[in-house]
Amino acid sequence: TKIHLLKGSDHYARVTDRIWRLWKMGEEIGSSTADLDRLEGEHEDVEESLENLLILPTEQSLRRVLKQIAVHFAHEEAFMTKYKFDQEAFSTQIEDQRRILNMAQKELLKTAVASSEDGCCTSSG
Repeated sequence: TKIHLLKGSDHYARVTDRIWRLWKMGEEIGSSTADLDRLEGEHEDVEESLENLLILPTEQSLRRVLKQIAVHFAHEEAFMTKYKFDQEAFSTQIEDQRRILNMAQKELLKTAVASSEDGCCTSSG
C-alpha cells in the first residue's frame, strides 16, 4: 500500500475511492465492514513486520514478511473480486502485487545464496 502511495498511482486512488464508497454506502454492510476491518488489520501487521525487518534484516524476517504480504494480497484480490471493482483498477492492482512479490522473492533468494556462501567456504586452521 505504501508503494502505491509513493508512486501516486491513479489506480490506487480508484481502489481507495471504491473501498470508501462501499463503506459509506453501507453496501452489504455486514460483510464489507468485516472484510475491510480484516484488510486494515493486515495492513497494520505488514507495516509492523516491515519495520521489524528494517531493524533486524534476517532471512527469517524477510520470509515472514513475504508470507504475510502474499496472504494479504490474496485477501485483497478476493475482496476486489467480491465487490466487483473496476476491471482496470483490479488488473493494475494485481500486476503491482505480483511485481512486489517477485521483488521480495528475488531478495529472499539473494539472502539465501549469501547465507549459504558465508557458511560453505570457510577454512579451518
